[in-house]
Amino acid sequence: MDAFVESEMTFGPFRDECIFRIEKSKLLQKCDGVKTVEFVWRKKANDMRFVEAKKSSPLNTPGNETNYETFLTEISTKFVDSLNLYIAGLLERRTGHEEIPTAFREADYSKMIFKFVLILKGHERLEPLVGLKTDLEKRLKGNRRIWNSEVFVLNEQMARDARYIN
Repeated sequence: MDAFVESEMTFGPFRDECIFRIEKSKLLQKCDGVKTVEFVWRKKANDMRFVEAKKSSPLNTPGNETNYETFLTEISTKFVDSLNLYIAGLLERRTGHEEIPTAFREADYSKMIFKFVLILKGHERLEPLVGLKTDLEKRLKGNRRIWNSEVFVLNEQMARDARYIN
């Protein structure tokens, strides 16, 4: 798949069989109120990443607790809704399930590790990212326990090093 731009960052290129643009999929159509991440990346056989990109966050505005709480709610909702919609697609409960790549449908989900990845444009200082990661982990506590999932918060350089963006 060609590279694509989200939140002013260029993602990819990824192999077609390893990427599912859930936000652009038919799965999301007619799902009013459902929010999704940008894409799902099957990085390795047992490694499924739900990736959300943001060009701004309340971390840039100190003393803005209301916006921070709203931001946490928005991001955690996107992660949970995306996983639920994705699983519904795998179970063929939603129109558009055929868009899910074959390699995704044939994966061994008994061993799959789900990772929720938030990538923030900018944010050179790492301390706020660690706090945000901790707060997202708290918000996603039940989901993390049910699915044995992990949460990551990355800035641009970290995302570049991990080959999300170029």
